[in-house]
Amino acid sequence: MSHTNGNFTRKKIRTIFYATFTIGLALITQSLHSATQANFSVSAPPLPWFEFEKGQWDLRLAGNYTSVSGKESGTNKEVSVTGGGVSVVGRYAFNDYLAADFGYYFVGIGGGTTAPKTFNIALYMNTWNPNLEVQVIRNERVSWILFAGALWSFTPGELTTYSTSGVATGSYGFNIYLSGPQFGTQLSIKAADFAFSPFVLIQSLSGNFYVYYPSSTASVPAFTMTSFGIDVTYVPWNITLSSVINQASAAAQNSGYDTLYLALSYDFRWGVAPKAEVTPPAEEPPPPPKRQPKAKAKR
Repeated sequence: MSHTNGNFTRKKIRTIFYATFTIGLALITQSLHSATQANFSVSAPPLPWFEFEKGQWDLRLAGNYTSVSGKESGTNKEVSVTGGGVSVVGRYAFNDYLAADFGYYFVGIGGGTTAPKTFNIALYMNTWNPNLEVQVIRNERVSWILFAGALWSFTPGELTTYSTSGVATGSYGFNIYLSGPQFGTQLSIKAADFAFSPFVLIQSLSGNFYVYYPSSTASVPAFTMTSFGIDVTYVPWNITLSSVINQASAAAQNSGYDTLYLALSYDFRWGVAPKAEVTPPAEEPPPPPKRQPKAKAKR
């Protein structure tokens, strides 16, 4: 780690790392190996639709809401962070087995400790990721997709620290750059008009942390994030409700956070011919009634 300003100490850098680590971990609660490894990505649903067929185009538009509350480890102070964002994911299916997708995700969050206030943080997460998808199974009841790709993340933010009397003591702007491979799987179970699609997403990321006033840089060591979530889709309306249902962390001291992550999305789909309705065969008309022979007139 290098410093170009003597007043900006290693301790302050660690303060920024710790605050962003605490909030990022509470948001996604991923597997990290130390307090200097920061997680700045929200695990949105990775796929735009639970199945595909040749020539199909998908475009998923979503909005999300995130709320985090709990107690900061060490100080036992209350932490409250809320925010929201949007995402766009597109996909094209080359055939019934192979497709490619590309997604953009944005989440803005803000908050900090309360009673008393020791820090306040604002993060603006931007994530881009392409994937290749392989559809292993697709039938009337089940679909199963494997996917792999890459992720790039850019997160500008600002951390403000406060004294015990509530007076601001410093404000630090920073940028975080992360990138790395990702892979996962999604299994969908179709029941009547609904599809239930649990998914697993694994990302291996590393990058750089840049404080632009006073100027200083640091590397973010490689870490692995594992996310578990579920999509619940009402197929007739193309609407999906998504949530992260389980998140694992190597840092047990952050297990006291309550996290609510919800996303509601709509899927636009075209390029697929509508299913032809099965028309029952026409019934043969009944045979005409037999003509009765005319009775002979009596003479």
